[in-house]
Amino acid sequence: MLRTSTRTETGWQYSAILAGFVGTVAGGLALLAGYATSVALSLALPGVVGAWFAALVQNPTTRMVDDQLALALLLHFGVGIALGLVYAAFVEPRLQGPGWRRGVLFALIPWALSLVLFLPLVGGGLLGLGLGAGPLPIVGNLILHLVYGAVLGWVYARDSVELSQTDPASVEANVGAERGVALGVVGGALLGALVGYVASLVGDALGSVQFAVLVGAALGATFGGFVGSYLGLNRAGA
Repeated sequence: MLRTSTRTETGWQYSAILAGFVGTVAGGLALLAGYATSVALSLALPGVVGAWFAALVQNPTTRMVDDQLALALLLHFGVGIALGLVYAAFVEPRLQGPGWRRGVLFALIPWALSLVLFLPLVGGGLLGLGLGAGPLPIVGNLILHLVYGAVLGWVYARDSVELSQTDPASVEANVGAERGVALGVVGGALLGALVGYVASLVGDALGSVQFAVLVGAALGATFGGFVGSYLGLNRAGA
C-alpha cells in the first residue's frame, strides 16, 4: 500500500502534470476570450485605444501564430506542463497561503520572462511595446498568466489535500489514476498529433496539416486521459 505521503515522495510529478495541463487549458480559454474581446473593442472604440486593440489582434506575432497554429499550440501545452513541474518541484513548497495564491505568485515569473525574452524573440519588442498596442500586451499577458497560475495552484493544492485526508487504499487509487491520466493525456496528445499529421498527407479531406494535427492532438489527449485513468485505477487496485 502507498502511504499518504506518497504525494510528496513519488506522486507529485503526476499531480503537477495534471495541474499544468488544466492550467494551460484555462489560460488558452482566457486567451480566446481576450482575443474575441479585443476584436470587438478594436471596432467599437475610437481613437488611440481602438488602434491599440486593433494592433493587439493583428501584428507580426499573431500572424506567425496563425501560420504555425499546430506548433504554437503544442508549444503552449508543452511549456504549460513544464512550468507545472517546475512549480511543484521548486516553488510550491517554499510559498505560503492557499494554492491559488501560490500559483499566482509563481505565474509572475513566466509573465516577466515572456515580456523580456519571448516577445522580443518573436518580433514584439521589449515588453511587447513593438506591437504598437500601447500597454495592452503587458496587461493582457499578465491576465493570462494569472489565470494559468491560479488554476495551476488550485488544482495542485486540491489534489494534495484530498490525498492527505484519505485512507491508504484511496491514496493508492488516486495516485494510480493520476499517473494514468497524466501519462495518457501527454502520450495521447503526441500520438494523436502524429496520427493527424500522417492522415493529412493522405488527401485533402482533413483540410490543412495544422488543423489535422490540432484535432488529432485534442482527440488523442481526451481519449488518452480516459483510458489512462481506467488503467491506473485497475493497476492500483491489483
